[in-house]
Amino acid sequence: MVAWLLSLPRATWRQRMWALTLLGLAWFNVANQWYDLRAGLRISGLIAWFTMVAAVLVAPVCLLVLLGNRAPRSFAGRSGWLTKTFPQIHDEIKREHRGREQISRRF
Repeated sequence: MVAWLLSLPRATWRQRMWALTLLGLAWFNVANQWYDLRAGLRISGLIAWFTMVAAVLVAPVCLLVLLGNRAPRSFAGRSGWLTKTFPQIHDEIKREHRGREQISRRF
């Protein structure tokens, strides 16, 4: 278990910020939905249970990032996708189209 934890990349400050925000929102929703668990309306009880399940699934990943300072690879996201310029995006699209054209010419 320790070897797996140490094999994960270190979390950046942005990942820690997102983990804290996500954990805070999840447990804020749990606090708001807590009294609806035994509500008379079936749909409100169902929404409350889904909120509880989501918070329980999200919490371990967020705590791993916050307390262990390690980020799972799925939590990393695409780095730099918000900072690309139009020429870089255009070049990527050209490369994709070129590859598709070459494949279609073979057939």
